[in-house]
Amino acid sequence: MTNSLAAFLAARLHEDEAIATRADGCIEHLLGAVDSSDRHLRRAEVYVEHHCPERALAEVAAKRRIIDSCLRTLADDDRDDRDDRGGHALAEQTLRLLALPYREDTEYEAAWSPGA
Repeated sequence: MTNSLAAFLAARLHEDEAIATRADGCIEHLLGAVDSSDRHLRRAEVYVEHHCPERALAEVAAKRRIIDSCLRTLADDDRDDRDDRGGHALAEQTLRLLALPYREDTEYEAAWSPGA
């Protein structure tokens, strides 16, 4: 389960990274075309500014580091279960939680759901 979940997450993060990279530079153009006097459009503008490509790319990088850390924990076969005290369970649950925003994706497996 862990390998397929990690591969799924890697693919989604690659997609997120590609979208953010393509959007870089376009956001300013889009926001410049927005009528800031419209209250609803202004709210949307604030949202888009907040979720700019730079932030999306930073989130992708951070999530990759979290995934790598979880995989290292799960791959540690030399652990003493008495000393682990849930480290493996936490790593697996973290991967499941990272996948949760992608649950509508056709490749998402119900078995990855937290609590499954």
